[in-house]
Amino acid sequence: MSTFLQTYSHFPRPALLLALLIGIAETTLFGAAGLANPSAFLTGYGLPLPSPKPAHPGAIAPEIETEEPSSTSTNTSVPPSKPDDERTQQHQRTITALTAALAARNIQNGILILTFGALLRDRRALGVVMSAGVLATVADCLVVRRFGVKEAVWGHLVGVVNSVGLGGALLWAGRV
Repeated sequence: MSTFLQTYSHFPRPALLLALLIGIAETTLFGAAGLANPSAFLTGYGLPLPSPKPAHPGAIAPEIETEEPSSTSTNTSVPPSKPDDERTQQHQRTITALTAALAARNIQNGILILTFGALLRDRRALGVVMSAGVLATVADCLVVRRFGVKEAVWGHLVGVVNSVGLGGALLWAGRV
């Protein structure tokens, strides 16, 4: 038995290893993937993007009321503007920017977890970082519950349990 313990004593403890895996997932799956494909990222997050297209091919688009050109106007060659198209494009840009901010937050969290877990190897500090992650995961859970797909809330609740459980385990393991 002592040979087994001596052989595997340099491996990280299970809580530390799981925290490192979460750090890698935060950086790649929840961060870089969100920057690469915002639409798929938000769908997996629980907030699918609304489609800018009509609901079905035969749907009637709302008509934009335009002013009738007056007979005294000299410039009748200017086409009427389409404010709904501009508004939709601005809305899509805003959603993409907010998705990038969310993905950047995940990358930052992943790098922080990897720094404390792999580089500094400080279990107590990593436990504090993992425990503090409960704030973001609870906020994510509440946002998705209010505005998103109700079934996706469970994925965020798993994140809450992971943050509390792993943070507590790492704090307990680092008490020595």
